Amino acid sequence: MPNVQKITRGFGNCLTSGCQNEKRSSVSARCNACHQRQRIHGDARQTLVTRKELKPYEDRVRKIMATGDQALIVSSLTEINKRIQGYAESVSHGITEAPQWTATRSRQPIR
Repeated sequence: MPNVQKITRGFGNCLTSGCQNEKRSSVSARCNACHQRQRIHGDARQTLVTRKELKPYEDRVRKIMATGDQALIVSSLTEINKRIQGYAESVSHGITEAPQWTATRSRQPIR
């Protein structure tokens, strides 16, 4: 019998941690879904901020705006901004594998 190697189909698994999908091609490191998240958000593991998570901030801003007190509005919005910015910085701190143009995009919520 001749020395014949078994032909394997497919390109292997996606390199994103926790993803078991097949890679897009033999030269790609990620599957289609992870590739799109990497391209759009700057990191394949990026998750969306849901309306449910933002609801307490929205409710608080609506109540403060209804009062009409300028000093209260400014101080409260400054505090809310600091909290959201701190959260965004803590989440984006570990993102190191993105190219410069996507790393810049992933820092946009911090601004």
